[in-house]
Amino acid sequence: MARGKELRAATSTPAAMAPQVPALNMNFTHTDKFSNAIIQRAVTEIRNCPDGDKHNVLIKEAYTLGGHIAGGSIDENTAIHALKSAIDSRDCFDYKAAYVTIEKGIEKGKQEPITNVTQPKYNSTMTKPTTPAQAPQENIFLIRTMNQCLIDAKARPIPKKLFSNFWNEGEIAVLFSGTGAGKTILSVQIADAITTGKSSNGFQCEIDPQMVLYFDFELSEKQQEKRYSNNYEDHYHFSDLLKRIEIHPDAEDFSDESLYHSIEATIEATGAKILIVDNITYLKNNLETSKDALPLMKHLKRLKKKHNLSILALAHTPKRDLTRAITVNDLAGSSQISNFTDSIFTINFSAKDASLRYLKEIKTRQSEKIFDSDNVITCEIGNDHNFTALKMISFCKESEHLREVSEDQKTEIEIAIIELKRANPSKSLRAIAQELGISKNKVDRVLKALSQTGTAGTASNPYEY
Repeated sequence: MARGKELRAATSTPAAMAPQVPALNMNFTHTDKFSNAIIQRAVTEIRNCPDGDKHNVLIKEAYTLGGHIAGGSIDENTAIHALKSAIDSRDCFDYKAAYVTIEKGIEKGKQEPITNVTQPKYNSTMTKPTTPAQAPQENIFLIRTMNQCLIDAKARPIPKKLFSNFWNEGEIAVLFSGTGAGKTILSVQIADAITTGKSSNGFQCEIDPQMVLYFDFELSEKQQEKRYSNNYEDHYHFSDLLKRIEIHPDAEDFSDESLYHSIEATIEATGAKILIVDNITYLKNNLETSKDALPLMKHLKRLKKKHNLSILALAHTPKRDLTRAITVNDLAGSSQISNFTDSIFTINFSAKDASLRYLKEIKTRQSEKIFDSDNVITCEIGNDHNFTALKMISFCKESEHLREVSEDQKTEIEIAIIELKRANPSKSLRAIAQELGISKNKVDRVLKALSQTGTAGTASNPYEY
C-alpha cells in the first residue's frame, strides 16, 4: 500500500474538492520528540478505535491536543494536520463534519492549557488521554425545522440530467444486464455525451462538458479501437476530458484495499467529479449475496459524499428467465446495492430482433419513474461510421420484448413491412422500423428476401413494390 499512499499524498489537489489532507505520515517533521509523542499517541487512538467510537475519540483527542497547543507543547498546524490525516485514513460518514469536530475540539481544549506535564513515551497501546478533565461530547445531530430544510435546499442547485431520467448529478447509479447486452457500449456513449456536453441519439445530457474517469476493467485497447473506428482506421475523436483508467501492467497488489486507495488517489489527482466503473464485479469478486456487496457499496457511498461525486457502476445479472420481466431481484447482491444507490436501470435483449435492446428504469429517487414496464425504450445497436452506440427507436411495453415470437407472428411482421413499403415506396427503412418497433436490419432483410425470391421468410407474399 505504500505506493498508493505516496501517489495519494503527491497528487492531492485540495482546492478542487472537499477538504482534503495528504495521506497519513507518522514521521512528522516537528523536531521536538516530546511533541511528536503527544501527536502520535492521538493519531494511533483515532486510527485504532472501533467504528462506533470514532466521534467520541476524535473530539477527545482534539480537545487534548488543544490543551497542549495552549500550553506551548505542540504546534497547532502540525496537530490539525495529524488529526485530519488520521480521520482521513478511516471510513467516515461525513469528512467535512469530522474536520469541523477537530477544529471545535481544539478550540475548546485551548481554553484549558496543559502545562507542567510529565514527558510521555510513545506507546501504540496507550488508551488514556493526557488531559486534566474528560473532554466534552458533542451532539452529532443537526436539528432544523422542516421549513428551514426547504429553505436550505432551495439555495442548492437543482441536479441536472447526466443521462435522461436514468442518472442525475450527485447520484450513485447502477446499470446492469447479462453478458453481451451492450452496457459497456452504452456507458461509453454516456461518457462521450458528458465530456462534450451534448445529448446523444435522443438521450438527454443537461450539463456543460465535464471530465469523466472511466475505470475500464472489461475491454482491451484493441477491443475499444474496434468499436470506435472504421475497421481500425479513421478513429472517432473523443474529448480529452474522457480519461480511461486501467490497471497498470506492473501492478502487483490487487487487494480490495489497494484498489480502493488507487481509485481515490486518481480522483484526487484529477479533481474529476464523475466516475464510471466498468465493472464493479472486478472490485468485489463475489457479489451474489448482499453480505458481499455491502462493503463495496459503503465504499462507493463514502467516496460520493467525500468528493461530491456522481457515480455510474456497471454490474452483471446472473442467469435469468428471459420470458419474464426483469426486476431488481435480477441484480446480483440486489438488496444492499439497491439500499445504497439512487438509481438503477437495465439494458436487455429483445426477442424481436438480435440487434435490438430495451432500457428500463428499476429504481429512481430523483423523480417519478417514466421508463417502467409499460414504457421501456427500444434501441438499436449500430456503428455510425466509427462510433458504436445505442440509438433510440421507439417506446413500448416490456412484454413486447419478452414474448416468444411464433411463426404466425413473424409472418405478420413481414406482411406489415411489405404493406408499409407498398403504400409509400419512398418510406425509408428506418422509418418503417420505427413505426413497427423493430430494427432497420430486420426491415432490410425482409425486403431483400422479397426482391430476390418473391417471398419474405417462410410466408408467400403477393405484394410487389
